[in-house]
Amino acid sequence: MKLIKSIFYVLIISSLSACSMKSVKLAHANDPDLIKVCRHAFIDWRAASHMVDFYNFKCAQRAIEQGYLLGDSNLSSKDFSIPEAPSGKTWNEALALKELSADRITREKYGYILAVLEMKYRAKISKAKSELESGKITKEEFDNIKEEASEAFYGVPIT
Repeated sequence: MKLIKSIFYVLIISSLSACSMKSVKLAHANDPDLIKVCRHAFIDWRAASHMVDFYNFKCAQRAIEQGYLLGDSNLSSKDFSIPEAPSGKTWNEALALKELSADRITREKYGYILAVLEMKYRAKISKAKSELESGKITKEEFDNIKEEASEAFYGVPIT
C-alpha cells in the first residue's frame, strides 16, 4: 500500500511539472571537426523551455568567444534581453511571476529572468561552498549566504 501511495505521488508531481531539454551544436571556425555542445534541461511548468534557451544562449556566447560558430538560426534570432524590473526594483521570482500574471512580461521573458536568477543563485552558492571548503568562511557564514541567495531568488524570506 505504501508503494502504491508513493507511485501515486510521483505521478501527480510529474503531471504538474514540465521538463525541457535542448541542445545547440557549435563548430570551431578553424576546425569544423571540433564541436561544442551546449545542453541544458529544466523542470518548471511555467518556463522550462525558455530557461533552457537562455542557458544555451549563454553557453553559445562563451563558445563563440572561443572561436566557435553558431549554426542554429533559431537561437541566434531570438531576443534574449531582460526587461528592466518595474519601479527600480530588482528582479526576483515573485516579482517576475506577478508581472507575468499581469501580462506585463511574456512567458518567454519570464523564463529568461528565471534563468538569470538561477545563474546568480548558483554562482553565489558555488563560491560560498568553495570558501567554506577552503576554510575562508564558517558554516554559519555559509548558511547566511545561502539564505540571502535564496531570498534574492525568491523575493521573500525563506524560513
